[in-house]
Amino acid sequence: MISIKTFASKSIIQLTLRLVSQYKTADFKQLSLNLQPSRETGLDLLDFIDCLLDLEDCFHVPVPDELPLFTIGDLLNYLATSLHLRLPF
Repeated sequence: MISIKTFASKSIIQLTLRLVSQYKTADFKQLSLNLQPSRETGLDLLDFIDCLLDLEDCFHVPVPDELPLFTIGDLLNYLATSLHLRLPF
């Protein structure tokens, strides 16, 4: 039986990857957690900030401006910590 927290963790990953892929025509299934959004998807700074704002609205979690986010995995770790979830990686 799958736990609610495991389901929520996987859902956060899928939803975050889908949101990132909406800003550029990247296939969300090909996005990786080590991906640097600006380098590998072509997101410019404004797109990345818009994406962060969408994630804040979606998860009701503020993302501080000074938070060092270098990869999608960094962002997911922050969201999971803020939501008291454990990611399956």
